[in-house]
Amino acid sequence: EGCPHPVAQHAIARELGLASWPRLKAHILALDRARDAIRHGDPAPDTDRDTLHIRCGSDIRDGLRQAGFAGDFLEVSDPLCHGPVPADGDLIAIRAAFIVAQYGAVLPLDVDAVIDKLTAAERALRTAAGQDRRVVLWMEHDAYDQLILARCLAVFAEHGAPARLELIQRDRFPGRARFIGLGQLAPEALRMLWTERVPLDARHLAVGHRVWAAL
Repeated sequence: EGCPHPVAQHAIARELGLASWPRLKAHILALDRARDAIRHGDPAPDTDRDTLHIRCGSDIRDGLRQAGFAGDFLEVSDPLCHGPVPADGDLIAIRAAFIVAQYGAVLPLDVDAVIDKLTAAERALRTAAGQDRRVVLWMEHDAYDQLILARCLAVFAEHGAPARLELIQRDRFPGRARFIGLGQLAPEALRMLWTERVPLDARHLAVGHRVWAAL
């Protein structure tokens, strides 16, 4: 009583981006559990191991903290899908000059500051390589994210993978008719996605290295 007709259930689930009513119910329950964990101050999801979260922007930095995550955060956000990516020359200086020329009219950008930011991100990536810690990459399906993902994997292929390398990747989220990024998601959704991370191994590093070389 009070439950929609099975045909209506199926239509509602599909409209929200899930294949069936049971999957919709499971999704809602998972969000509720994550919300309750945050509200009750449960232990951090990543407390079992020293963790570095890597994201191609700062959009989920605050959300991860609000969701209860305790690990470090690294932003790697050079928009490699735009502009030159030469194999020769000072790549960071070339990228910085392009970024300022392309976006300086709408953002307060300075070449030296951009060089410092890109250098710091690259240095942090190389520092994470080979370390005895867990590194989790939070990415989406678009070219911006995927080329930054390739860069991260190429660095780890060249300098050594961290002890555990994992990926959380989404191209949609139930209830979001127009999914444009993880930054749209509430803290409980980020906490729920933690259970979806998948391990990356030498095969993935090799693919990332090939993609970076081709770029």
